[in-house]
Amino acid sequence: MEGTLRLIDWMERHAGAWGAAGAVLLFAFWNALARDLALPPAVHTTLQLATTVLITVGVAGHQLEQGTHPASWVGWAGAAAVGMGFWGSLLLMCAGLLLFGIAVVRCKVHRPTSGVFLAVGAGLLLLSTSLAPGFGTDNSVPMPLEWLLLMDAGLLLITKAMVDLALAAATEQERSAAA
Repeated sequence: MEGTLRLIDWMERHAGAWGAAGAVLLFAFWNALARDLALPPAVHTTLQLATTVLITVGVAGHQLEQGTHPASWVGWAGAAAVGMGFWGSLLLMCAGLLLFGIAVVRCKVHRPTSGVFLAVGAGLLLLSTSLAPGFGTDNSVPMPLEWLLLMDAGLLLITKAMVDLALAAATEQERSAAA
């Protein structure tokens, strides 16, 4: 039991930094896919694995901070979908971030504006990924610039939200240490 509590405490303390780093890598990973960059397989796998671990630990750590709030179940569903989505369907990952953003807004444990940015960014990414011609299916069709810009707008909002959550967590940790 003590080991589990230490892990939960560690995830809560490091969720901000890991989530923010994961969001930055998500931007790179997603653009590599959207632009059909020919990365060496080892680089692609490492980027995907690092992105998955960082953003999943970040989301799970922030979700642990929301605890047992009545609206937190939405965030737990989102956290599970984020981790599974990287290795199954990227649309599932987008839906997971959308659900987690909604949970942040509903629970009010974190800044609700972070949840709004996250939900809107994930929604844009979900929409653009599902409708963009050629994304993930037909690499012979170049992705139109409009779709790339829409995806990047969603990714920037997701990154902004995760960095905002990280800054809020760091501020809270400083306050706790000073008290």
